[in-house]
Amino acid sequence: MRGMVRMMRPGPGMAGIAFGVLVAVLAMPAGAGEAVARPQEAASPVIRVQAGAAAPAAVPPEADSGGVLVGPRGGAMRLLTPEMLARLPQLRVELPGHAGQAGSPAPAPVVLEGPSLWSVLAEVGAVDPGQPRDQVRRVVLATGRDGYVAVLALGEIAPDFAGRPVLLALRMDGRALDPAALRLAVPGEVRGGRSVRDLARLEILEPGGGPLPAPHGGAMRH
Repeated sequence: MRGMVRMMRPGPGMAGIAFGVLVAVLAMPAGAGEAVARPQEAASPVIRVQAGAAAPAAVPPEADSGGVLVGPRGGAMRLLTPEMLARLPQLRVELPGHAGQAGSPAPAPVVLEGPSLWSVLAEVGAVDPGQPRDQVRRVVLATGRDGYVAVLALGEIAPDFAGRPVLLALRMDGRALDPAALRLAVPGEVRGGRSVRDLARLEILEPGGGPLPAPHGGAMRH
């Protein structure tokens, strides 16, 4: 038994190492052992929030030079340039100027020209004029280059329903807008919050994201 004790007894060199480790542990500040875990604990909620948040999607590099990405959310998007948009039937609307601060005078009205939003969506096949059932349950998500987002119901612009003359403006007061500064024009509103400036993308989506209901006798329910 004494032999075993002698074998386990540390020599002078091991004793020095053990003493050094003990001194380092004793010299460690109180709470230092928690410092390793704290950054991970603080970062975890941020990661979870970012993963679950509906943050605006980044604008792809190919759209930086101008034009608007159009298509179904989560599907293939098509980049429409100002030249392509100019080939579609054009509308003309007048929007009132909106004051930046309460009490400040409103700017003069502006005249905006460009293709209707409906024709833009139809151009890429994002809407089907022959499916009115889809038009009453889907929305258009308009995103600006700064991440600003506004929503319009598809039924607002569908010719079979409200048929509002919402357009994607290429010109303002007769002057062409910069290709990276195209905008929506939503007439008839008190505030201009849905006339998104510097438009980057237009996405069609269905709130809820569930399966589409089966046709009911071929007729649309009201």
